[in-house]
Amino acid sequence: MPSQSGAELSALLHAAQRLTGAKRVSLKCETSVLETVYAELRGDEIVIHDGGETWLYIAGHSNTHKAWDDELVERLCVERAVTVEREFDGGDLVALRLERVLQDEGVADVVAAVGDLVDAVFDAHNI
Repeated sequence: MPSQSGAELSALLHAAQRLTGAKRVSLKCETSVLETVYAELRGDEIVIHDGGETWLYIAGHSNTHKAWDDELVERLCVERAVTVEREFDGGDLVALRLERVLQDEGVADVVAAVGDLVDAVFDAHNI
């Protein structure tokens, strides 16, 4: 069951969908460590994620970042109860998101945890 802040965020996201007529609405959150994460509804759940931006950036900047290290990222994710979600198209990896489903904890705590993870992933891949 979502926390009180989770229920408030769910109501806000539902209202934004209704008001905009959009199928999907995300709330962009810039964290205290200057990373960007998103909050959105997936069915009845609230998911906090990086929008796949971390993987895309690191994969596209080999001059400033080491190659994406799945094992390292998985280890960092486990430490923060975040999962790696992969999307494939015809067998090709097209997106990789770092995400956490809101449970009974506060929204701000989960936003901070995912933001801290993104920061740690970037730090670990810097050349």
